[in-house]
Amino acid sequence: NIQLQSLPAKLETASPRSVLAQGSLARVTITLPGTSLLDSYGQQNQNGTWPITLAGFQIQIGSLSAAMIAVKRIPNSNPASYTVDFLIPDAATTGTQVPVTVNQEVPLSGWNTTATIRATAPAFWALDGTANGPLLTLDGDRLTAFTPNAPFLADGTRRILLFASGAKKLVEQNTLILHITCQSGSQALLVQDFAATLPSLPGLQQIIIRIPTELAGCGQAQLTIEGAEDNQVFLLIQ
Repeated sequence: NIQLQSLPAKLETASPRSVLAQGSLARVTITLPGTSLLDSYGQQNQNGTWPITLAGFQIQIGSLSAAMIAVKRIPNSNPASYTVDFLIPDAATTGTQVPVTVNQEVPLSGWNTTATIRATAPAFWALDGTANGPLLTLDGDRLTAFTPNAPFLADGTRRILLFASGAKKLVEQNTLILHITCQSGSQALLVQDFAATLPSLPGLQQIIIRIPTELAGCGQAQLTIEGAEDNQVFLLIQ
């Protein structure tokens, strides 16, 4: 029995929880009784290629091999269960019944399922690694974390680094559109300074924004990427 989901993780009740996107991160949860696999993390080789086998796991999306990112045992799981994080190939077939095959070398095991894969399925990352809650933010110049729960000044100067997944095609095609909804319910478009997918962070889009002076007093603001579903992240704007 396996469970497939997109990353960042959406609520268990969210209808698009298992909707995946080309070039995005995904996770499969697998139960393997009687095993004790060590946590493993993929690394790029000198050519920038990620491994297709990790801790004995291999994943096929249609006929394409997925790049393997991490295998971690779920703490205190009995029988032993693992999360396997991987990257959907850029050229993966899109559709509602795309075959997904997971294989494990020891013990020799295999699972088959299907997934809905789209060209894009954008979502911001929250601070806790899910798609809901306080937005994950870093100082766009120093790459340091901001003080938790501290409001951002709407001064148009501070560069704020955000992270998203499932938006690779939007970034490549320069069609990424950000919306912000203030606590009062007023809405506006938010212009990004910079957006890119970097090879060192597979499946992650880095987006840099500034809070314009027009948003002063916005309060608890919700940020969304146009086309996102069940992705509720927010930050405080003073």
